[in-house]
Amino acid sequence: MRPLTLSLRGLRSYLTEAHIDFSNVGLVAIHGDTGAGKSSLLEALCFALYGGCTWDKRNATELISDGAHTMQVRLTFRCANRTWQVTRAISRTSSPPSRHELICLDDDIRYDTKQQVNAIIETMIGLSHAAFLKAVILPQGRFQALLHTTKEDRTAILKGILGIDQLDAMQVKARAHHDRLRPLLDQLILDRRGLLDDPPATAGEATQRLDDALRRQDQLTKARTAVCEASARRDQMLSRVHNIEQQARQLAQARQPAAAANLHVLASLDEAIRTEQNDCQSAITDWQEREKTLHEAVTAAEGEGRGPSSLPKAIAAVEATRNQLPDIDAERERIQTDAQNLADDLTKADQHAANVTKLANKATEAEQAASSAARTVEEVRELVAGQRSAIGTARTLRGAVHRAEADLADARQRITDAETAIQETAERAGEARKKQTAAEQTLDAVTRFNAAAHAAAPCDPGDPCPICSRTLPATFQPPPAQERKDARKALTVANRLAADAERRHQAALTTRQHAIEEAKRVQTRVDQRRGELDQAMAHIASQLGAVDLDNPDDVLLAPLAARLGAAEEDLGTSQATARDVRQRATAAATTLEHTRKALADRQAALTADRRRLDQRVRRTVGALGKLPAAWRLDPVTLDGLNQLLDTAHRWEEELATITDQLTTAHGQLKQLRERREALAGRHLTEVERPATQLLHAVDGLTQYAADTAVLIGHEPPASRPPGEDLHRSATWAATLDHTVGALLQAAHDRVTAARSDAERATEEITEWLLAAGVDDGEQLDDLIVQVAATAQVARADLDRAKRETPVAADLDRRIKAAVPIVDALRELGALLANGQFQAAVVARRQRAFLGLATDQLLTMTAGRFAFSDDFRIIDRYTSQPRNVRTLSGGETFLASLALALAVVDLAGRAGGRADALLLDEGFGSLDADTLAEALAALSRQTLGGRLVAVISHMRAVAESIGNVLIVTRDSTGSHAHWASESERSRLVDEDLDEGLLP
Repeated sequence: MRPLTLSLRGLRSYLTEAHIDFSNVGLVAIHGDTGAGKSSLLEALCFALYGGCTWDKRNATELISDGAHTMQVRLTFRCANRTWQVTRAISRTSSPPSRHELICLDDDIRYDTKQQVNAIIETMIGLSHAAFLKAVILPQGRFQALLHTTKEDRTAILKGILGIDQLDAMQVKARAHHDRLRPLLDQLILDRRGLLDDPPATAGEATQRLDDALRRQDQLTKARTAVCEASARRDQMLSRVHNIEQQARQLAQARQPAAAANLHVLASLDEAIRTEQNDCQSAITDWQEREKTLHEAVTAAEGEGRGPSSLPKAIAAVEATRNQLPDIDAERERIQTDAQNLADDLTKADQHAANVTKLANKATEAEQAASSAARTVEEVRELVAGQRSAIGTARTLRGAVHRAEADLADARQRITDAETAIQETAERAGEARKKQTAAEQTLDAVTRFNAAAHAAAPCDPGDPCPICSRTLPATFQPPPAQERKDARKALTVANRLAADAERRHQAALTTRQHAIEEAKRVQTRVDQRRGELDQAMAHIASQLGAVDLDNPDDVLLAPLAARLGAAEEDLGTSQATARDVRQRATAAATTLEHTRKALADRQAALTADRRRLDQRVRRTVGALGKLPAAWRLDPVTLDGLNQLLDTAHRWEEELATITDQLTTAHGQLKQLRERREALAGRHLTEVERPATQLLHAVDGLTQYAADTAVLIGHEPPASRPPGEDLHRSATWAATLDHTVGALLQAAHDRVTAARSDAERATEEITEWLLAAGVDDGEQLDDLIVQVAATAQVARADLDRAKRETPVAADLDRRIKAAVPIVDALRELGALLANGQFQAAVVARRQRAFLGLATDQLLTMTAGRFAFSDDFRIIDRYTSQPRNVRTLSGGETFLASLALALAVVDLAGRAGGRADALLLDEGFGSLDADTLAEALAALSRQTLGGRLVAVISHMRAVAESIGNVLIVTRDSTGSHAHWASESERSRLVDEDLDEGLLP
């Protein structure tokens, strides 16, 4: 997992969004004051990957900034050659909801639940939350404790670091699994005891018993079937005898011998009554035709507006219109006279309006002339003001040009001074590098000379030698360490002087470059100000000609002041003329307005008179328009109305004749309908009712005959012919009586045959009962029940054996498989509880761990130091192991750092993919040489693309690393940015000012 970019907002002191790009950096120094927010970046990284903080994996709400409601972190990283982006956001409350999103930027794979994101990231990195905090975020002090602690405490620490503490968890799990599986195995054994001992053998014995019972059951079932069939035939025959005898009695009782004769008499009477009904209906039809013709005539007259209901109304409307026509004509003539007088007065008003318009146009022209004069005055005034402003601007620009030229001279002088400083600092830097080389050579010579004696420097007489372990003699005196200290101090001073001289030389180069850039900017400003001054003078010359800016404004603007006086005089004359013409135009317009108002009132009164006349005409003539077409006149005149009234009186006489004829037709139709109703009543009483009753009785006899025929299998009688012909019904009734006689004889023959069949079925039943060994059917049924119960018991035993066979086999298999597993778990728990086994595992893992740490330490100490199996240090100069307490502070730090990097490598070999290493503080106790060696070792960790970040508030750390992330804090929160070259130089200058560098 290699971080590329990190964005955070609302986390601790980061109130606003901060964005950090790690994609192009390897070794990074994260620098800032205490409390600036450096360590919060580690919390952001931990939250983005695992959704928690460094001290609580499950909850990160404590990281939300004070006063903020929501915290969001977005991390882009590469893992396994793919680029991923994880975004997490949480709130103090449930709204807005938390956001957990992981996206592969290469192929748009997306996960958007917290569980999915956590599982995928932990699988990709190969490190749990706890392992991540051990292998990626490394507090240096923890590994010094590992270096100096006792063997017992070191074993406990290594168990946690190397993951050996998982053996204890494994022992607990093995015992828990045993305790969980043992009761389950006991339950399986108990379940097996509740089943048949040998289900297959039990199934064979039950099968034999079932076969015997089924054969006996089949024999008895056949006997019962035969007995039932014979009993059914016997009962069927006896029932048939009973049914035929009962049906024959009903048929004999329903017989009608006289029905045919009675139907013939009713048929003759029906013919006579129907002849009279036909004659009466023919007369009714003739009178209905006459009545219809008269009604059509009345209807046609009604449609033309001259019927009984419309004729009186139409005559009244015509008479009313004739009475009002004279008054309407007189009113129309008066309105025409008033309209002509109004038209003459309107013509005169239009002529007066034309004169008013001409006068208004003259007033407008005078006002426009006055406006033009006013604009001229305003333009001259603006011109005077503009030229006055332009003169002031030109004077200002002339002063700016003089100042810019002075600045340009100063900038050129600074370039000359910087070039002199560059030459001096280059000479000093060369001398400092020579002194640095000499100091390094001196320290190396002092270090190599008598290395064994220096290793025993902390020892006293009688102590074991740290090289050969022999007892030091009583005369032993440690060699003086002042020479080596002086050499190391001289190298430190030389390093600082060389670094300071190089920084001063670089500062001089930067100063010269800044001076050159400043001179270019000032030259540009001079050119710009001169161009602006030339433009301003050209603008003034376009109006005033060549001017001398040293003269006062009144002298320079005298020509424009004269033009302004002439324009103001012309304006006064134009304004007086415009006021006079406008007053005369206003008076004429007022007079015209009064005249038009009066004419409008007369026009409105005339329009109202016309509207009232039109309404009266419409009311009068409109009544005629509502009448049918025969009553309408166009135009409506008095003569036309008189002729229309004469015609209406003739229509009244014709309508009275038609009304009398309708009255006669109504009387004749009433008499004929009464006669038709009397004939219908006689036919109902004398023919229909007696015939219906007789036919109903014969129809009942037909149904009895048909039922009898079906019962005995005889041809059924014919149905009554359709229609109301009583003669045909009488013939059919005679045929039916003959058929009934034949049916009664056939029914007697069928009864005799059925009694014989019933006697034969009784003999067959007796034979089957004797064969079964029983006396009657009840005993046969009891025997069948007993045999069925025997078969059911055998079938239940067989079903249980079949059902338990696979269950027993499965239980036997599971018990056989579970017994060795449970026993193995018991043995594993006992073995893991043995301290010797864990000690062997710790020793093996410790050797692998120390091998990795030795590789790191050899690299950091140029092949001098390595680790022994007991955590002592082997000095290659003496080839003897040394106690870690004999190491200097710098050597102790390098050994501790080697252990830390070994943990990282061990985690990577175990499947972790954490291409990042973050060290939080821990550099405050290092001298300059040890710090340089430590940073060189960390720098080598970046060669494979790993990001190594050193978090420190020490300027010396930031000065020694090429990429510095500055973290600051103000009232708006924490902010992070990459340090520029000038900021790095400022850190050095601050050390110089504080006396931290010579």
